This record gives sequence, C-alpha cells and structure tokens, in this order.
Amino acid sequence: AEDEPASGLDVGLGASLLISITMMMGLYYITNFPDPDIRRYAYEVLNSTISIFCAVLLFSAGNDVFEKEVVGHLDPKWATSARVGVTVFWFTVLQLVTARLAHQFEDEDTRKKHEFVHQHHETTDVNLSSAGVLLAHISGFACINLFGHLQQQHRFSASPFASLGSAVLALCFCAFMNKITRVIRHQLIHRDKDMDEFEEMWDEAVQESENDVFSLCVSFLCVQSLRFAVSGTLPNDEGDEAVATLFHHSWYEPVLLILFGSAGSLVLTMYFLGLRSVKKNEKPKGLARRVTMSVDGVLTRLKKASTMEVASVPLIEWERVSELFCTTISHASAWAILFGAKWAIAGLLTVEDETILNLLCAFVLSGFCCAFIWVLDNIQDSVRAEAREARDGDNAEQSKERVEITSEIIRHLVDQVGIIIGFGWERCFDGAVVAVASPTPNPLVTKFILAVLCAVVVLPAWRLYLVPMVVLQGWRFGFLPHHVVKHAANNEDCEETQKKYDELLQTLTGAHPDKEKRQKYNDLHSKAGSDHSHPVPKLKLPEAAAGSLLAPASQLTGYVALSPRGVKQLVVR
Repeated sequence: AEDEPASGLDVGLGASLLISITMMMGLYYITNFPDPDIRRYAYEVLNSTISIFCAVLLFSAGNDVFEKEVVGHLDPKWATSARVGVTVFWFTVLQLVTARLAHQFEDEDTRKKHEFVHQHHETTDVNLSSAGVLLAHISGFACINLFGHLQQQHRFSASPFASLGSAVLALCFCAFMNKITRVIRHQLIHRDKDMDEFEEMWDEAVQESENDVFSLCVSFLCVQSLRFAVSGTLPNDEGDEAVATLFHHSWYEPVLLILFGSAGSLVLTMYFLGLRSVKKNEKPKGLARRVTMSVDGVLTRLKKASTMEVASVPLIEWERVSELFCTTISHASAWAILFGAKWAIAGLLTVEDETILNLLCAFVLSGFCCAFIWVLDNIQDSVRAEAREARDGDNAEQSKERVEITSEIIRHLVDQVGIIIGFGWERCFDGAVVAVASPTPNPLVTKFILAVLCAVVVLPAWRLYLVPMVVLQGWRFGFLPHHVVKHAANNEDCEETQKKYDELLQTLTGAHPDKEKRQKYNDLHSKAGSDHSHPVPKLKLPEAAAGSLLAPASQLTGYVALSPRGVKQLVVR
C-alpha cells in the first residue's frame, strides 16, 4: 500500500541506486572537465580510490580467514608474533614484486641497452606505480592490523595518552623496516658502483610506497587516540564503533574532530608557505614562517648531532623525514575529517542503519571534495597567471618559487582528498561484501571468494586504463596516445582512419581557443616544417595501409609539444 512505510532494505536499495547513478554521471563530468588540472586531480583521486578499495578488500578478506583459522588458535603472545610475521611478509612482497617489475632479476648489461630501455621504460613506470601503491596500501593495512590490536590491549586502551604508545611503536617499527630495506637496496644497487635507470626507478618507487605505509599506519593510530580523547570511547582496531555509540555523539564531538583535521591541513600549508624564507635564511615573519623555522630548526640541529651511517646509508635521511612529516600530517587530517563527517551525518539520521550512513557519508564527502578541488584549482590558476605576468620582471624568480610551493601544497591536499573519498567508499563496498556474505553457511569463505572475484574484475581495468591516465598523463587529452595507434592498426577503413587522424592532429595543434597560444603553436609548426632533420612519421598500421597515413612533421611537433611524455608513443620513431 502507498501509506505503508518502506523497510530499511528498501531505503538502502533505493539510496544505493540513486547515489550510484549520480556518481557514475558525476565521473563523466569531472574526467571530461575543460580544465586539465581538474581532470588530473580527478584521475589521481580515482586511482587512489580504486587502489584503496582493492587493497582493503583483498587484505581484509584474507586476514579474516587468517585470524580465525590461525591466530584464533594461538596464545595471545604468539598471536602478536603471527601478526608481526604477516606485516613483515607484506613488506618483503613489496620489495620483491617491485624488484621484479623493475627488471632487477634481468642481466645488468641487458638493462643498460638502449633498445631495452626504450622498449620497457614506460611500461615499467606504469607497473611500478600500480603495484607500488597497491602493495603499499596492503602493507599499511597489515601494520594497522598489528598495532591496532596492540592499541586494544589494556596497557594502551587505559587512556587516550596511553593509546598513543601504539602509534609510537608503529613509528619505530616502520622506521626500522624502512632502514633495513633501504640498506639492502643500496647494497644491491651499488654493487657495481653504477645506478642504471631501472634501479633508480625501483628505489624511488619503493621509497614512495614505504612512505605511504608509514604515514597511513601512524596517522590512523594517532586519529584513533584523538577520537578516544574527544568521545571517551576507543574504536576497535578497524576504526569502527558500536551502533549505540556511533549514532549518539554529542554535537560538539564531530565539530572538534573536523577542526583538528582542518588544523592539520593549515599546519601543512603554513609549513610549505614558509619554506622559501627558511631556504633563504630570512628571519621568521608571521605564523607560517615561524612554524617552518621551528620544524626545520629542530631537524637541522638533529642533523648536526647525528651523522652516523649504516652500510654507507645515512642513519637518518632528513629529506625523507621531512616528507614523512608532511604525508603523516596530511593523512591524519584526512582521517580526522572522514570520521568527523561520519559522526556529524550520523547525528542527523533518524534511522540507525550503518549501511545507509556509510553510503550517505561517502556521497556527501565526494561532493564536498570535488568542490574543494575546484577551489584549489582556481587558486593554482591565479598563482600561475601572476607568474606569467611577472615572467620577464624582477619578481620572476619569486613567482616561480610561489608556483612550486603552491603546487606542492595542492599535491598534499589532493592526497587528503584521495584518502577521504577512497576510505569513504571503501566502507560502503566492504559493508556490501559483508552483507552479501552474511547469510551464507561460511561467511568468511564467501567474503574471500567475493573479494577475489571483485579483484579479478577491477584490478586489470585499473592497471590497463586508469593508472596510465595518471602516470602517462593521459588526463591531458582524455585518452592514451598508444591506444590511438592500436585502434588505428586494427581499423581496415584506411580513408576514414586517415580523416580522423588528421582531425585529431588539427584539433591538438591548430585549434587552441587562446589566440596567443595558437600563434605560438603555429610558429613552432613553421619552424619544424623548415627543419628537414625531422623525418615524416606515420601511424603504425597494417602493411597495406601504412603508407597512406602520413602526417606533416610540423603538426606532430606541435602535438608532442603539448604532451612531452605521453604523446611521443603516437608515432613510430
């Protein structure tokens, strides 16, 4: 009957359908936005969200089985040792998988050949980026699982201050593991006293992944203690609360949590705003410079006091310490805002349904984060505009530094957005998997099977179509250039392909809406057209059609100028 109220199941399904279609259409808007920076941020956030979703799904499904079948039968002391073993295992997998993807098991002379580098460089870059971020998240969740369980023990759960002890232990553990792996990599890389390109890529990818593990774990545990201090209740090791607690927080508790998160973002912003004055040894003026001077002053004094090395590797790498400080503050701010928003929305709901809460929380936060990214982009555009105006003036160097610092701040703030959106939707997905598995005879096995099936569907698409859009800068045009080559090669209609190819080049090189930039590109084309050192390239098509699809070198020069990294794959060199 029309007057009968809908059941909780009906409400949940209806909300899921409405929010799903809204989000899908929203993705089309933001990934095709006219501003290229918005497209870049959109793909970066999507990349982070999918990685978090797959990592949490795979780890939690496997870990639930491990906790029940192995840890559940062990003494509590040995249970902790088993969790340590799992964490070390994932750290080791991170090292070995990235080493394999970086061709570290190949012959060294082979890696240094120009043909090998030319053939494998960009594929290796994409593989390291995808595997690195996925395994970093899995390793981070393993650390959270280990030290989250320790935080639940009586010695740490007695008070908010005591619970911080678990975060300190996590910090020491991650720093110890990072140093061990750093020394091992250093010995392997420098055994011939020469670092090749793939060794450099491997070391950089692993360091970025380890930094993510550190900041993810330490920031989560710190925010757990913060939530304990604000609400008086310590959440469980996964950050969840009982329904009776979740939906009955006082009005000021979410406000305090969101304020703490915003304060972290403010501290991070002030730190970067003061970097220039610190580098130039200027006296501190204003709060931003004082914050930066204080942090860098402490690091400088510690650096002078400690010059020890371990196997030719500095005991403390201060540039990495600074990066860890920034990423940990950034992630902690994201966690605080995420949980604060969840508390706030829970207080507004009349139905105490955690599934609906997670769905609404993810949807609302996604909307606010998109608006926040738009604001950040406008700030960055205004700074760049000022820098262009001052390019030939006396303030050119200062304007350039201002652009660099603004870009660094925005990078960390976008990372925050990725954490907020990623974990917001992860809660929804995880709840959906648990709900589907709960009626089955063996929910743990069913959850594991569902997780594997989701990973089989999602991971290949993420690696093939989403990661390259970030790593190979496909966000510039909304497509990947080597896909153009592949589809053109499979197209038997040569005349139609020639037409579309010419239209594409004309659009990219001669149809820029800005008159000044269009003239600049035309000048580049004219210069390239008179330079006979540029061979006429052609699309990689079937043999019968290869000779018919030629493009002027001047057009391709302009095309490459628009995308110095990715578009070079469009032509056969």
